[in-house]
Amino acid sequence: MGIGYRQDWGDLVLAYRYLSYDMGSDKLLQNTDFSGPGLGVVFHF
Repeated sequence: MGIGYRQDWGDLVLAYRYLSYDMGSDKLLQNTDFSGPGLGVVFHF
C-alpha cells in the first residue's frame, strides 16, 4: 500500500509494507514477519 508523486525530474513513492512467512514446524525459523515504511526515489534523465 502506498502513494506516489510524479514531477518532471522524477518520482517519489512512500509505502507501508507487510510480509509474513509461515514455514512449517520442521524448520529452524517457523514464523517470520517483516513490516515497516518504505521510501523510493526515481530520477528521470
